[in-house]
Order: sequence, then structure tokens, then C-alpha cells
Amino acid sequence: LEEIRRGEVELQDLDEGARSDRGLVLAAVRASQGRALEYASWALRNDKALVLEAVTRNGLSLRHAAASLRGDRDVVLAAVRDCPMALEHASDLLRRDRDFVTTLMRISVRAAWGLSEELSSDPAFAGRLLELFPSALVYLSAKLRRSKAFILQAVQKNGEVLRYACGWHSEPEVVLTAIEKASHAVHYVDSRLRQRADFGRAAVLVNCWSFEQLPSRHRGTLALALEAARAQPALAHFAAESIRNEVVYVIKKEQSEAIGAPKGYVEGPVWWIPEISKQPERAEAPS
Repeated sequence: LEEIRRGEVELQDLDEGARSDRGLVLAAVRASQGRALEYASWALRNDKALVLEAVTRNGLSLRHAAASLRGDRDVVLAAVRDCPMALEHASDLLRRDRDFVTTLMRISVRAAWGLSEELSSDPAFAGRLLELFPSALVYLSAKLRRSKAFILQAVQKNGEVLRYACGWHSEPEVVLTAIEKASHAVHYVDSRLRQRADFGRAAVLVNCWSFEQLPSRHRGTLALALEAARAQPALAHFAAESIRNEVVYVIKKEQSEAIGAPKGYVEGPVWWIPEISKQPERAEAPS
């Protein structure tokens, strides 16, 4: 027993009797960081407490557990906490359990590596999954990842999905749909498309905040900078330095004129407010 604890003797070198001795096997499991479970007797591989000892140290030891325990939620959860990819060795029933799989992915998105073929190919489940875990796209079936309809639906709900949508970064409809949902998705667009003037304007049209994320050549275009700043005045400050003062001046001037300022008035004390904008004095109630 002491030799096993010190790692001087391994369970695989012992006879069947030793492999059925719970004390020896437990010591071996602890000394081997869970790997010794492979050589334990069938009865001990069906011992929940012992299997938990193994999978908490080495999640992939789940593959050596008895079938009944590979379908046990506590055991699989412990295994996935150690190694997210251990889900691959869970029972088919658990791998098809939508709620359980979602719970595991809250621990690590890499648990999606072990998704059942049924779930990885289910557009409805996969769509809901990507709303929460956009990086899970890489673990879905190739059929879904190649489907424009599915990718469009996914980026419409979570623009961050575009980051993981290999092969779709230069598809205008997909990238603009993603940008509409999340302005920072501009950074995931193919560099050649991102530099095009028509793309810059299209991005600002679907989401004015994308102007802040656009390449400098777009932020240095006066017409585009004004278009973005008219939609959201704070964006004037993200115009390229060469035109920033002009953009800020034009926006302030337009805002002043819109509320009735004298022609040419941009900044200063608000002494010019039209009489019609003043609140009428409250009449005193008759005594």
C-alpha cells in the first residue's frame, strides 16, 4: 500500500485480487492522478465514490468508469470541471440532454467538444447555444457552419458569433448583420472588405457606433464622419484628427440652428432662446 501511495508500484502491475481491493485501488487512483481507474476491477469502476476520486483528478478517466456512472450527472459534472472534453465519454443520454449540456458549457465552452451529433446538428438548439456562447460555433456540425441561413440567424442574435464564423468574414450580408447587433464586430471583417468605402458607409448605416471601430481612412472621410455624428453627436470626436474640429463645429452649428439659435451661433451663453420656447408664467388662482 505504501509503495502504491509513493508511486513505486502501479496498479497495472498487480494481480486481479489487488485490483479488486478498494483500499489499494483508491491509493493508486490518488497517486496516479486518476489514471489508475483504467486498471481497477469492474466492480470498483462502478463504485461512485471511487470514480469521483478519479475524475476530479483526471476528467478523462470518465472513459474507464462503468456505463452506469458515465450516465451519472454528478460524476460527469465532476469530470467536466477537470477536463471539459470529458463530456465526449459521457452516456449518449446525457450528451443529448439540452439543459445538462448547457449547464456544463457554463463551466467551459470547450465542453461542446463532446456534444452529441444530434445536438451539434440541431439548428434550434445550436442557435440558442450561440446566443450564450458564441465561441461554441467551432464545435457545431460542418453542415450548420456552412449554412448561410443559420449563420445569419446566429449573428443577428449575437454579433460576436462572426468572430468564429470562418469563411463568412467577407460576406457583406453576414458581416453587416453582425455589426448591426454589435459594432465591435467590424474588427472581425475581412481586411479587404473593411477598407472599401461602400462598406464603411453601409456599416454606419446599420449601426452608427461602428464608426468608432472603422479604419482611419473611413474616419477621415468628412461625409461619413458627419453622417455618423448626425446620428450620434458623440461620434464626432472619433473622426480623424485632420477633420475632427470641422466635424465638431458643423454638428454643433446644426444643433444650434435646430433649436432656434441665431445664424452662425455655435457656442456661448444661451441668451438667444426664442420667446416661444419659454414656459408661460403660471397664472395666479383667483382669490
